[in-house]
Amino acid sequence: VAKDKEKKDRQRAANAMIQVLFQNLKADFDLKDLSNYILVKLGDYLRNSTSAPREAIPYYDEALSRQDQSYLFAALIGRADVYGQSKLPADLDRAVEDFERIFSDSQEKPEREFALFRIIEILIAKGDYVKAAERANQYLEREEGKSLGFSKYSPEVGLILAQSFEKRNMNDDAISMYVKVWSAHMGYIRVSSPAVEAWMKLSYQRNRKSDDPRVQADRQGAYAGGYRYLELTGRFKDKMSPEEVVMWERVEKLTDQYVADPNVKSMKQLKKEEEDRK
Repeated sequence: VAKDKEKKDRQRAANAMIQVLFQNLKADFDLKDLSNYILVKLGDYLRNSTSAPREAIPYYDEALSRQDQSYLFAALIGRADVYGQSKLPADLDRAVEDFERIFSDSQEKPEREFALFRIIEILIAKGDYVKAAERANQYLEREEGKSLGFSKYSPEVGLILAQSFEKRNMNDDAISMYVKVWSAHMGYIRVSSPAVEAWMKLSYQRNRKSDDPRVQADRQGAYAGGYRYLELTGRFKDKMSPEEVVMWERVEKLTDQYVADPNVKSMKQLKKEEEDRK
């Protein structure tokens, strides 16, 4: 019933009942009385469905402390994910340690893939840009014999790799990677919009000129690329989440800002020049 979004009143009542039942379970049962399955389920609920995810840690710790190792990796994933949301360096180190264990020891590909993805996210959050890039390249490797066969988080990992270049002032590499990300995943707004925005800013700042009429100068290209992106994705703006709309509108604002540069030609001017050449 709690998952039925069509019946809002029943959904609210069911969610309230679930919260009461979980509170009763926490109050009436000692951790040592609960099975590993229930410990992990409780931990996952606290982690994913409440405003106090750190309350889940004792449940995961209890499951991990037992000789019975059932639900080992589920508990490790839960605990690591909680620590990985922290701002404290010590917590982030603990998260990486748990995720590395999952990546090394789990026999389940989805668990290993999620672990590596979260390691990459945590490394970039810690400011360890070199290691973040190394692990991102490991995730994205496609050469036969070296590939891990991971692809679920490729858009996010590609964005992180581009950010790691930018943070190290490797701007040409960052520009190239941002283009790869947004051109390959244009419809995935929460990845493509930040990639377009970052690419536009770096290109505009680099301000490389061009004597080749077939190749646009950086500032002209930044505007034109932003315009095309808005044109191609704007048709489904009404389907974007509020967060995605904010990201998309940042690209729109930047595009408007760049076309105001007297050295940048508007799309209308570019089209007229193209018609004149014909």
